[in-house]
Formats: sequence, C-alpha cells, structure tokens
Amino acid sequence: MAIHQNFPDARLIIVSLDKYRRKMNDVDIIPATEFLQDLWQRGIV
Repeated sequence: MAIHQNFPDARLIIVSLDKYRRKMNDVDIIPATEFLQDLWQRGIV
C-alpha cells in the first residue's frame, strides 16, 4: 500500500459494489450507494 506509506494518517477507503460495509485490515470497504449517501449527507471524514 504505497499510498498508506506516503500518507500514514489517511483513511483508506475502497468503494465497491459489495452489499455490506466491512473493514479489511485498515481499509474500509464501502458499498457505492452508502459512500455516495455519506458523501452528500455527512461528508466522508
């Protein structure tokens, strides 16, 4: 994970077509619909 090495405090997110939100190691895997909802309503932090 080269990005994680350059930005160690960054939140790692994968937007996917999965049905459920999950976490794998330090990576948040977020369904696309939930990601867009979070982005527009609450903001991704």
